Amino acid sequence: MTVRCQAALRMLRERARQFMASGMAACVACANDNLFELTTAAPDADAQTRYLDAMRLWHGARRGVADALLGCVDSAFTALGERSAGASDAAQGLVSDEELEEIIAIDSMAAAATEPMREVLGRLLGRVEALCGATLTPREFPLTPHFMLTHLAREIGRLGLAPQARLAILRACHETQSRTLPGVVAQADALLDELGVTPRGAAGHSGMEPGLAVSRTWVSRRVPAAESAAVVGASAASGVVSSEVAAPEIDGAAPGAELCALLDGVCGSAPTPGSRRVSIGTRLEGALLRKGRSVAELDPEVVHLVQLVDALFDEMASGTWITAALGELLAAAEVPVLALASADPTFLAKPLHPARRLLQEIIVAATDFLHMEDYADQELFRCADAAIRRLTEARADTSRLAMLLIEFVARADRERERAELRAEPALRAASVQERTDAAHARVARLLDSHLKGRRYPLALIDMLEHGWCRVLFDAWFTYGEQSSQWRGAVHLLDQLVGVMGDAEPDQELVTRLLETVAARLDAIAFDRFEARCLLDGLRLCLGGDAQPSPVPPSLVLTLAEARELNDPRLLVTVDGLQLALPGDMAPVANDFSADLDEIDLGRADALRPGVWVEFRDAEAHRCRARLLGVVQPADTHVFGDPDGTVVRQLPRLRLALALREGSAIALDNAHFFDRALAQARSRIAVDCG
Repeated sequence: MTVRCQAALRMLRERARQFMASGMAACVACANDNLFELTTAAPDADAQTRYLDAMRLWHGARRGVADALLGCVDSAFTALGERSAGASDAAQGLVSDEELEEIIAIDSMAAAATEPMREVLGRLLGRVEALCGATLTPREFPLTPHFMLTHLAREIGRLGLAPQARLAILRACHETQSRTLPGVVAQADALLDELGVTPRGAAGHSGMEPGLAVSRTWVSRRVPAAESAAVVGASAASGVVSSEVAAPEIDGAAPGAELCALLDGVCGSAPTPGSRRVSIGTRLEGALLRKGRSVAELDPEVVHLVQLVDALFDEMASGTWITAALGELLAAAEVPVLALASADPTFLAKPLHPARRLLQEIIVAATDFLHMEDYADQELFRCADAAIRRLTEARADTSRLAMLLIEFVARADRERERAELRAEPALRAASVQERTDAAHARVARLLDSHLKGRRYPLALIDMLEHGWCRVLFDAWFTYGEQSSQWRGAVHLLDQLVGVMGDAEPDQELVTRLLETVAARLDAIAFDRFEARCLLDGLRLCLGGDAQPSPVPPSLVLTLAEARELNDPRLLVTVDGLQLALPGDMAPVANDFSADLDEIDLGRADALRPGVWVEFRDAEAHRCRARLLGVVQPADTHVFGDPDGTVVRQLPRLRLALALREGSAIALDNAHFFDRALAQARSRIAVDCG
């Protein structure tokens, strides 16, 4: 085992870690859908409860499972680096029928996922075998469906889930990660091919280290453009840095070499508000004049490159997303970007170039988190500024650029995690308020449907306004619409209203009914003295020895008149109820009606937490807010500032309407650099005729 072999294995390990981490989010979502389908198809309430418990357990353990899978990847690659040519067979053991069913399912899913990429996977395994000098099976290599599904089954098996729930999660993994795995395997194979690793048994590499032949110069080996792009993308995405592979050498005779020398004395500064940026061409022309030279002496390719980079930064400076922090960072990046473009032609040619990805990550981080006036004191800004200044030093050294990318992405990810933590209290509060409002509305609709427009004794109205409405609220808020607690509370309400209409109610039924009502009030910790007063009023109306009311039955009073007379037997026409429900009653919103189609709703559904939206309430007032999350049951989108403070909440339908009318605009900064570069190229093409 050599140092260079270890470096190549480290590259594959990082690629496998990235694949596992990125795929788990889609796997979690799909697993939730599968478990929900099991829940809805459950034959009885007990099975439903078990699957709901499985959903909660899976949701709480998903991060631990993901971390454990990453640990399995690390352990597997460590074993690959340490193992010898021979390996002892694993001991076999008996398994249960359920475990056997799971093993068969894993094997069939893995076989189905392996079939489309059998050739490229076999080639990749051959290259890894050449690195390790040992024979591998698909179950030992992390970039295979067998490894992924087997280790996921082992981790979720420790959660104690039911067999069907485990299979649902495994199917979700198969349906999500197996889709992207062929591309990952192809990139890993291209990465080892670029490093000169040939599959075990291939000819043409005699006299070299087993399976390893690394090109030492930048231009000594030419590869197809698609293959090269895949390799650069793989190394940049995974953060691969190997000191064993020499950095590309800059040809001193290349047109960009002279430009790199001239750029050492050129620096930029952020434009003052209201002023235009000073172009690099203007600054470069001044530097040449100080040396007694002119732009006409430069190579035409150099002049074209300067014009393209100038147009690129002009386009970015005019973008909607530009803030003070981003403007300052982009001004500092102008000369490093030109130096990179002149030293490494692939920088502007390949979207997955690590330096381009680094700049895009800086743009996203700056627009997401650097909105405050004291942005220069923030650690994220200092980290971005340092990364930009180190671009000039790295230039064409892809490994150093990849390291810069890794360091900054790690810092930005920590900032995103902090932003999510800051947003959690606001989301919890919004979710509780949303559910409280929904519970208020549901209880009010139910009681209105039973009482509004009808005549009932004051005792029943008092019970519903002060006591039973709280029982209904607690049942719906805590257990939901389909729960037995809610259905039982509604059934007791029906019985209570029904018995009030009987001329001579059954006293045994009345006794049992009032005892049940008293028990439900006590279960929600309702004040016992108030409960006794409410129940005494009902007994006065329903008891066998109840005295007739002094007011004739034909006389129907208003609620205020009945309360003034303070007789619970008085009949009252119910026009509306004043419910003593916990929490703040939300204002009643007008019924929303708008002609929204699937495209309109799709715009709202496409927004994901973290995206920024600009709200245009008036021509002079614009508000930018970040989507913190979506709370149920009304699909309310909660928007806030970078500190997690809620600034706006919109239900799904109103957000879809706002997006259609243009009063809300989704700001996509994920491809800011690439779009600006495409626009700059178009502009240069038009200028050149």
